[in-house]
Amino acid sequence: MPKRALPPAILWTAGALLFFLLATANSGGYRYGASDQAYYIPAIREAMTPALFPRDDALLDAQSQVILWDGLVAGMAEQTGLPLSWVFFGLYAAGVLALYVSATLVARAVGLGPAGTIALLALLTLRHRIAKTGVNTLEGYLHPRMIAYACGVLAIAAFVRGKPGWAAAALAACAAVHPTSALWFGLLLGAAAWAAWPSWRRPLAAVALAGAAAGVWAIAAGPLAPRAVVMDDLWLSAIATKDYLFPHEWPAYAWFFNFLPAGIVALALWRARDLAPELRGLLAGALALTAFFLATLPLVAMRYALAVQLQIPRVFWLVELMAFLVIAIGISRLGARGGRRATAAVAMAWLLVTVSVARGATVLFVEKEGELVEIGLPEGDWTDAMQWLRAQPVDVHVLADPGHAWRYGTSVRVAAERDVFLEDVKDAAIAMYDRDVAVRVVERRLLTHDLASKPPGELRALAARYGLHYLVTTERLDLPLAYENATFRIYALR
Repeated sequence: MPKRALPPAILWTAGALLFFLLATANSGGYRYGASDQAYYIPAIREAMTPALFPRDDALLDAQSQVILWDGLVAGMAEQTGLPLSWVFFGLYAAGVLALYVSATLVARAVGLGPAGTIALLALLTLRHRIAKTGVNTLEGYLHPRMIAYACGVLAIAAFVRGKPGWAAAALAACAAVHPTSALWFGLLLGAAAWAAWPSWRRPLAAVALAGAAAGVWAIAAGPLAPRAVVMDDLWLSAIATKDYLFPHEWPAYAWFFNFLPAGIVALALWRARDLAPELRGLLAGALALTAFFLATLPLVAMRYALAVQLQIPRVFWLVELMAFLVIAIGISRLGARGGRRATAAVAMAWLLVTVSVARGATVLFVEKEGELVEIGLPEGDWTDAMQWLRAQPVDVHVLADPGHAWRYGTSVRVAAERDVFLEDVKDAAIAMYDRDVAVRVVERRLLTHDLASKPPGELRALAARYGLHYLVTTERLDLPLAYENATFRIYALR
């Protein structure tokens, strides 16, 4: 009696579960409140409760004014009534699964066999940093960029299927959550359509001209006009630690690893003459993104603010995606030849899965020593101290070690929902978008660089000048103690 194949629904579900587990494990597990959430959570909290962050409002708005994400998630949390931590986990899981579905649809659209599909999905679970770009291919926390990436991959699947309307809808969804990601996917697909569909070149040229005209207006007299300036030395000093913003200063290894995928794409475009027009168009689009990076490099080198803020090197994330697709196509074609080559193709695919499993286990259980999923803030003395601060009046202003977010895992704004004098890592990142924020960061760095050694008199003078209420520290100081646990002490500064 012949063996009965598993129903497609079971295969899809099992694949989705395995993809989620591997992607999350390779990211070091899911964490609430980590890394870039030092901005996103306070911004969403402020959208839900406008009275929060009366002093840090301008800093948060420097980034909030260019994205819709904060309001969208705030509305979702209010409508569902769920704790924000659960909303975040739900969106994170949805984003990972959407990437799985989108990648599977791309695999079907380009005609990948089982080995090629498995290889593509396994490659996407291998979380890593795109060299010197400040972006990872996957994040172990909710980031709108990841959902936008899934929407962009879905747009690619629609394009390969010859459904431009669906591709445009997916790009619109991408733009709603992360505009710059939508811009890169739009450039990729625009160049791909130009190369693949000659009959579309006139309307595409019209759209490009209209877009260029709108861009010129926005920069010359519209909302982008304040960004059409060259960053001065003070502004640059605030973001000096963000070396990924200036690719002309990259070390040699960054150039190699970022241009290697472009080389793979170019080789495939040159050698594989039998690819479908849409596939050849996508590969041409990846090379167009690489060319766009090179063309705009002089603007970044001259520190033109808008070019720096767009973080153009992140186009290499999409170029790498196209290189992954080329590798998967190669494995799929090898499998289609039958015999030992088919066996080799299957072995390659499962080798990639094995690498993902081994790497995920190492990252999660050896490097991070954590759980796969932590939905709430981590338990500990830092979170305990922050809970005490959260119970204080909403206008409380907190002084803490400027590096507290990376040192203790979460920022004061996230864990206590209170204004903080300086959170260096995230405040410096936001300073890229606004010179006034940069001035604030530089000034407050100077005032806090020796915070642990400042005498009580200086701390009181600083508190009087900036309206500070509490100091969080591990030190014992001659100041009124308001709260204490095994590690941290919170002193009243008034």
